[in-house]
Amino acid sequence: MEILHLDNGAKGCFFVEEKKKRLAEMHYVWSGVNMIIDYTVIRDRRNLHRGYERHLMHEAVEFAKANGIHIIPLCPEAQRMMEQMPAYQEVLI
Repeated sequence: MEILHLDNGAKGCFFVEEKKKRLAEMHYVWSGVNMIIDYTVIRDRRNLHRGYERHLMHEAVEFAKANGIHIIPLCPEAQRMMEQMPAYQEVLI
């Protein structure tokens, strides 16, 4: 599964796309050097079993680690995943 990433300097998103249609998205906004994950969207509820949220979260954390930034998870699903994964604690605020 390929996770794509767009960022315009003020906000951005990680997303999964198939045939030019977005299947899942995790959106964030910048607050200084911190990334605030504000919401996650799974476009088709039938795709919940594919683990898109987990893959998007992993990509966001890897991006944060690579760039020396922290994540503030306002999205309840992102917060739950970050709190449950010990490997994500180093970028969690």
